[in-house]
Amino acid sequence: MTTSMQNSTLRCRSRLSAGLIAMLSLAVLPFEAGAQERFAFEPVDEAVSEPALYASRAALLEALRRRDKMALDRWLFDSLNGSGTERAIIVARLAIGAEAAESLADLLTHGGKFVDQARTEFCAPYWSRWPEVASLPPHLAFEGLPWVVIVPDAVVRSAPRGDGRELGRLSLELVQVLPAEQADAAGQFVAVTYRGNRGYVLRSDVREIEGAGKACFRARGDGWYLATFK
Repeated sequence: MTTSMQNSTLRCRSRLSAGLIAMLSLAVLPFEAGAQERFAFEPVDEAVSEPALYASRAALLEALRRRDKMALDRWLFDSLNGSGTERAIIVARLAIGAEAAESLADLLTHGGKFVDQARTEFCAPYWSRWPEVASLPPHLAFEGLPWVVIVPDAVVRSAPRGDGRELGRLSLELVQVLPAEQADAAGQFVAVTYRGNRGYVLRSDVREIEGAGKACFRARGDGWYLATFK
């Protein structure tokens, strides 16, 4: 074999070796799990289309904000006059103390939807009516109902603490929350599935759908009254 042929063969082998090394290098490089399908679940507040309902809700929120028992009693009994049994249950629950009042206020400040075509009943919050389970992607439907991210920029961290490495962000969407024992002991964070791995978000940035509280208003001839609070 001539010298030129030998040099050509060596160059060819060198290029092949370099190509193989590059391919092998790519094969062992760490890769990021594919982005999971986002299932948007954005806030809705249909009360704005019904002025009387909107005003009634605002009056109740103001009474709750001021912790004004007289105003609250007047709102429940005089202004709206709900049915006796339902009203008694609501009043009894609110009488428990500040926690129940705060819970009701939290529900009423997160929008809501009408639950019937006649638009005579409105339930808050907006996640009290969730999509059919069959419509959810697999990563959200494998165990129980997902939770809803209620803020537009929820930070997902690698550890359940404020200085944990940021993995990414979630925004007004459904997310699968892992069992409670995988969250932090203090309850400030919950563990979620994020791009196939475990991440942590602030408990205040998400709300549970299954078994979550609900407050419903029902229309009456002269206005709207609080029919359900659970």
